[in-house]
Amino acid sequence: MQISHTVYYSAQVSDRKGLHPLLMVLHGFGQVARQFIKVFEPLARKGILVAAPQAAHHFYTHLEEGQVGFSWLTGQGPTARFHFRGLLPAEGICYRT
Repeated sequence: MQISHTVYYSAQVSDRKGLHPLLMVLHGFGQVARQFIKVFEPLARKGILVAAPQAAHHFYTHLEEGQVGFSWLTGQGPTARFHFRGLLPAEGICYRT
């Protein structure tokens, strides 16, 4: 069975014109990409494009408050895998503004 879904991401783009390197960052267990990417704001000011994809598997971190976190994990126990396949390119990428 094949299931398709929409992938969300957050990005920080430099104000400078030209070709810029791309840094793909992956958040940790229970984190949210739009909050995690804030750590990398100094890099965007230096001309580096930072992109943070959102992990596909969500869960409640605090059920009472309705807070949601995300995970790259796709299973449990010895069959557990991390969902990174196809996410990162084999070669470097640059972004033009």
